Amino acid sequence: MKCPAHKHEITLWIDCDTFARIQQAAQYVGCGSDVERYIIGLITEHC
Repeated sequence: MKCPAHKHEITLWIDCDTFARIQQAAQYVGCGSDVERYIIGLITEHC
């Protein structure tokens, strides 16, 4: 897939299950919303 000039190509090696676990883990360490927003941002930008 060719990315637009203003975006960088990234590869995310996570599936929905892993994503849910990352969200869950992030909430426990007290920065859930930040991590969640960051990852959701990455996913919605590239998927």
